[in-house]
Amino acid sequence: MISLFIVGTHLFRKYQFQKRVEASNIYQSMLAAVQNEDLDKVKALGIQLENCYKETPYAQLSALILAKIAVDEGNIQAAIVELRQVFCTCGQTLLSHVAKIRLARLLHAIGDNKTALKELEGSKNGYEALYEEVKGDYDEERYEEILEKAEGANSDLTVSIEEKLRLTPFGMVCVS
Repeated sequence: MISLFIVGTHLFRKYQFQKRVEASNIYQSMLAAVQNEDLDKVKALGIQLENCYKETPYAQLSALILAKIAVDEGNIQAAIVELRQVFCTCGQTLLSHVAKIRLARLLHAIGDNKTALKELEGSKNGYEALYEEVKGDYDEERYEEILEKAEGANSDLTVSIEEKLRLTPFGMVCVS
């Protein structure tokens, strides 16, 4: 009985390894197609990864590529679906955080700041600073509150803060 269990476990691990190798090969082909700008092939390989190899990180990586292509083509809804799929299927990994932040940036770009902020709520698992940075870029109420406080204290300071906000990359503010 124990030997049957050992053989079964070995066969299952071998099967999982084969699936990861297959997914890796498909993903490599997808990257080559991206480099050759063969978007039809990229999309076909991405869909194959998402349908047949969902349990591998290659499916999530391909979804990020497909989301970028969708944005480039102006298909925002398809990009949103791809990005949500990543953080819904891969748990609290780095890829899920990358997808959430990209989704928030995409929503902000189309003018939906409230949804962008809502997407950034929840578990941040060590990425709090990055989430807060992105939140700071989109939270208009916080921005207005800072400006109102600054106006009340010193109008020159308001100009200084506005100028620093305009010039500082990625929404980081250093008020001196």
